[in-house]
Amino acid sequence: MAIAMTTEPEMTPEHEATSKHWGGLVFFILTLLALGYGIYQLSEAVADREVLPIAQLKIIGERRFTTDQEIRGALESGAGLDSLMMQDVAHVQRRVVELPWVDAVQVRKSWPDGLTLFITEQQPLAQWDEGRLLNQRGELFTVPEPALAEPLPLLQGPDGTEQRVLDYFKRFDSLLAYHQLELLELTMSTRQAWKLLLAPNLELRLGREDEIARLQRFIDLYQALPAEAKNKIAYVDARYDTGMAVGWLTENDTE
Repeated sequence: MAIAMTTEPEMTPEHEATSKHWGGLVFFILTLLALGYGIYQLSEAVADREVLPIAQLKIIGERRFTTDQEIRGALESGAGLDSLMMQDVAHVQRRVVELPWVDAVQVRKSWPDGLTLFITEQQPLAQWDEGRLLNQRGELFTVPEPALAEPLPLLQGPDGTEQRVLDYFKRFDSLLAYHQLELLELTMSTRQAWKLLLAPNLELRLGREDEIARLQRFIDLYQALPAEAKNKIAYVDARYDTGMAVGWLTENDTE
């Protein structure tokens, strides 16, 4: 019985090279198509995020005077709560730090639709003349009708002397507090002379030289007085090289 046998024609090197060429070309075209589709999808996603508003606003930091509503209002009226990608961080900082009690602001973007604000409020140490406040760095700031938990000492002086007056206040106050005396007001005149008001209502004049030595001399004298005499003092003038002048309250002052 005869068996018929067939053989496929042998592929020549030329045919094999042509087949590989077309296969590679098809693979390259498919790769380009896949890459293009991926770029299109990515651009669509980015476009969607650019038009979506910020959905989460997180406010961090201990605050006594600044409310969330005030902060959000500042953003909505000025910076706006645009999409996260379009948001200008520096502009957000400028808008929020303009609020009366805000001292500093740090802004951080939280993907995909969140914004976090780190708020630091002003820490008032004293009142300054004309109704302004001084912070711990000796900088002036103004707030509408400050609702302070307790009254602050009043400092006064020529324009530009805020830091110096605050530094002297800290020195005087530290020494007085050590001896259970309370400094209510401190004034530096245009001639750089110091005047203090101690609780309950005692005026102390130190002048512009040897302030700490004069203050210590007053403290030594005052502590040696009986309580009845202390309550009758209106002022003490310590601007002398030796000794002090004492002004006494009148009967009308004590009534």
